[in-house]
Amino acid sequence: MDETSKSKKPTPHSKEETGRKDLKKRAAERVAKTENTANRTNKLKNRAREKVLAATLVTLSLGGSMSMGQTAVKTDTNIVQTYQTTTTNVSTLENVPIDTIFKIEFDTLGTTPKRQKEIRRKYDNYVSGLKNALLVKLDAEGKTNLLNEYKNGEKDKVAEVIRGYDEKELFTYLGEVFHKDFKASYGKNKLLVTSLQDDKFNCYSSSVILGDVLTQLGKPMHAIEVPSHIFLIGKDYAFETTSNFADEMTFPRSQLNIKSEFRDYTQSNEIDMSKIVYATYSWRQGILSDNNKPLETQLSAVEKGLTTDPKSLTLLLQKSYILQKMGKEKGALEVVDDALQMYNNTGLLETKANLLYNSGNKTEALETLEKAIDAAPQLIYLKREKILMLVDMGQEEEAKKLEQDIQDTTNPGQKFLREVNEEIKKNPKDVNLWMDKGSMLDSMRDYKGALEAFSKAIEIDPTSIYPKIAKAWALHALHNNSGSLYTITQAIKEEHNAYYKGELLIAKGKLLEDMDHKKEADKYRKEGEDLGAVWQNEPSN
Repeated sequence: MDETSKSKKPTPHSKEETGRKDLKKRAAERVAKTENTANRTNKLKNRAREKVLAATLVTLSLGGSMSMGQTAVKTDTNIVQTYQTTTTNVSTLENVPIDTIFKIEFDTLGTTPKRQKEIRRKYDNYVSGLKNALLVKLDAEGKTNLLNEYKNGEKDKVAEVIRGYDEKELFTYLGEVFHKDFKASYGKNKLLVTSLQDDKFNCYSSSVILGDVLTQLGKPMHAIEVPSHIFLIGKDYAFETTSNFADEMTFPRSQLNIKSEFRDYTQSNEIDMSKIVYATYSWRQGILSDNNKPLETQLSAVEKGLTTDPKSLTLLLQKSYILQKMGKEKGALEVVDDALQMYNNTGLLETKANLLYNSGNKTEALETLEKAIDAAPQLIYLKREKILMLVDMGQEEEAKKLEQDIQDTTNPGQKFLREVNEEIKKNPKDVNLWMDKGSMLDSMRDYKGALEAFSKAIEIDPTSIYPKIAKAWALHALHNNSGSLYTITQAIKEEHNAYYKGELLIAKGKLLEDMDHKKEADKYRKEGEDLGAVWQNEPSN
């Protein structure tokens, strides 16, 4: 018998599909994790939380009573100085320009004066409820009587406590109250005004209201803008306002520079709260576009937003797109080039490539698109855009190679099979190659193909036990349990080496266990172990 073939042990098929989790199970695990964290807090904080939630609900039921703070005086301090300042003077803090935001939204939607008052009153109640929630929590933890002090106008004293409080806990708690009592959730294309009508918030509207709450209480905050997304950030922690899972709600500021599978904020723009109105202008442009308003009107909205925040990547991309639709491709290209001086952004590179291509500069367009692909090789759609360019430029062979590369990237199993089939053509009697092919097909749940490959391996070397074990598992996966047990039983009868017979007995025991015949499984397990084989439990996923 070929000794190398005996060393091949394919992973047995399991009833449990691995590598996947049901969304409900994942959500339950997150909730459990949040609850476990809460359980570690002391009894005082638990009682405080109950008091706070009750107080918040009472505030909402009474309609709230606190008035909103006006937009603060703009300061010239930069971002670092804002966080490092020792003063607690609330009057010099950068606040959310809520009056301007409401004016833009009301003008865009044509909201009646009566409805404006209703919405503004509801917003005031929301803000008051959230502020009360935080202050009652701090009071319950023994931080003095902050709620009454705030109502009595001692805002600087409250600000001093808020600024000294643990930022991660502050953001997490505020987010939990927000999502519990205000039913916050992500809704595409939602805005602040409609959010207050249906209680559904997106990143823009939730950043506005929670930023307003924190800055009114004296907590210096900024916003982080990335294309089509915005969230809050403090001195040490970011605050993802649309997340209602505690483990995702906050993360250290240092992680802004880390690119991961789920998050890439490396190309971000940090702004003070007075400039968050840029997002309102971006929303206004979207509403104008949805209603087929003139492109000049849309461009005006974007340019007004850029006067607020000239570095807004979202607005710069919108301006370029509008200019392109207006037939002003040269102007659009200038906007993109200016933006690329500030950001090495994939979306900007893709936009530039398309602009160059449409203007006839195909070679430069292809080079620019390749830069975008190099910066984000995981974005398959960029490679497909390149394929279209290559075909249009008469480079069909290059396009075919890139298509094959996409297939290999998205389905590495197919690449492996292609390579192993090439090797089989050269060495058709190599048992290990047929075992490799069968194992890959088994992992891809092509059990019929796996069965054929394992049967071929047995045909080449009928003395090797491992193709027989693999064949038995493939039959089991195809719900042919009688065929599976017959295959492994025949192998046991034919095997004369004690150790290998023990391996086969163990394999039969595992098959029986997977078929829910535990008593019989234990019998074969014992027989196999008596012959020196080892029963190894499969790792749980």
